[in-house]
Amino acid sequence: KIHVKNGDFSEAAMCYVHVAALVAEFLHRKKLFPNGCSAFKKITPNIDEEGAMKEDAGMMDVHYSE
Repeated sequence: KIHVKNGDFSEAAMCYVHVAALVAEFLHRKKLFPNGCSAFKKITPNIDEEGAMKEDAGMMDVHYSE
C-alpha cells in the first residue's frame, strides 16, 4: 500500500507478483499447482528467492490480519 501511496505503481505490482509466487510455491509443495514459483520466471528473474521458503508446519496455524 505504501508503494501505491507514493505513486510507485511498478514496485507495487512487483510486490503482488512476489506474493502470487509465494502462494504458487506453497500450492506446488501441497501438490495442488504444477509449477510453483517457476511459473513467474518470465516476469522477473529474481523470483527464485520465493522457492527458498522453509517448511514450517507450525505456521499453518497462524492467522494473519491486516
